[in-house]
Amino acid sequence: SFEIYCATVLGIDVHASDADPRLINFWTHLQDHPQALIDAIWELYRQRHPLDKEKFRQMQDELRTGSMDLQCAAMYFCVNRASRAGTTLSGGFQG
Repeated sequence: SFEIYCATVLGIDVHASDADPRLINFWTHLQDHPQALIDAIWELYRQRHPLDKEKFRQMQDELRTGSMDLQCAAMYFCVNRASRAGTTLSGGFQG
């Protein structure tokens, strides 16, 4: 993303905000614990592969009610990547 480019290549401090606490949780874990997040995403992939519409909807429901932790951050990434146009909680499954 442009923000990551500014921070890593140009050395500019980047401050961002969003109304979605799940997105903030994802970015916080990505910045503070990148390897733990990658490991959690792979574990989630192993547990739920192949992802179908039922598992996708189940993860959307878990995101709506889950706590803001590493597991939620990993799930946010997976659901975002599998949803149409990246509409994590309101989008449909893109199989």
